[in-house]
Amino acid sequence: MSQVWTGPQISTLNSPDRIQFSSFALALTLVGDIDGDQIPDYVVCGYNQPAGGNAHQGRAFVFGRRTSKVLPTLDNPFPQPNAAFGFSVSAAGDVNQDEAPDLLVGVF
Repeated sequence: MSQVWTGPQISTLNSPDRIQFSSFALALTLVGDIDGDQIPDYVVCGYNQPAGGNAHQGRAFVFGRRTSKVLPTLDNPFPQPNAAFGFSVSAAGDVNQDEAPDLLVGVF
């Protein structure tokens, strides 16, 4: 669980998978508007999340800022055990100028 303060409001973002010791919310960032509601959204990572049968592969979850609901889930494009995808995350603006926010998700 992660609590995010947005002005006068506190939002609670829960891990969709509810896996103990997943490192959920160790890395999080505010990115541009993903869901089209004109409000920047959150990306919250859990680098110890299992994914696709791989232990500790990691995942990144996009949450709508208005609703606190999970939008897309991002998985490592090169699936492998112990990749720790989501160890770090950062908003990158609109690097390729396609009018969609870009982000950087790190591994270790």
